[in-house]
Amino acid sequence: MKDNIRVNVIAPTVVLTPLVQNFIDTAPDPKAMAERMQNFNPIPGMPTSGDVANAVLFLASDDAKWITGHTLPIDGGYVAL
Repeated sequence: MKDNIRVNVIAPTVVLTPLVQNFIDTAPDPKAMAERMQNFNPIPGMPTSGDVANAVLFLASDDAKWITGHTLPIDGGYVAL
């Protein structure tokens, strides 16, 4: 690529942020909502903002200098279903 610009996309599932935690806490049944969200993807749980940031840091690093034009799902295997 002439200008040495790489373009990639990060596609996370629901990320456990304070906003999502508040959504869970204020649901009519917080325990059921948390369980539902934590079991939405094949790998149980929810990624944190740090998990997403680590993927971004990798793609921005020299270790990923040959990766461009891709979408990286951070979804615990959801798109593999």
